[in-house]
Amino acid sequence: MPATLKILGQVMPAAGVTTTLCGSTFQITISSVVFCNTGGSATTVRLAVSATGADLAKEFIYYDLPIAANDTFIATIGITIGNTNVLRCSSGNGLVAFNAFGVEVS
Repeated sequence: MPATLKILGQVMPAAGVTTTLCGSTFQITISSVVFCNTGGSATTVRLAVSATGADLAKEFIYYDLPIAANDTFIATIGITIGNTNVLRCSSGNGLVAFNAFGVEVS
């Protein structure tokens, strides 16, 4: 099974809109997620590992995590998810760039 190091996803969803950051038809290991608030005001972010795509409370790993204006938070997490799971994210201001990095095993 070959493993490929790669950018797993990059999104900047509108304010309050939960969006899939990454998922794959293969298994992936997410080594880090970077939250970059490009806005001039503080905001909050959410991140969930979803088995259902329904954003259940039990799926959140960050919920309303505060991010200062023009600041970046890096989560080094090492999450392994299967081919039916997705990593989903949202922000309060719609000005947060989410980037996921890791390994895809095909």
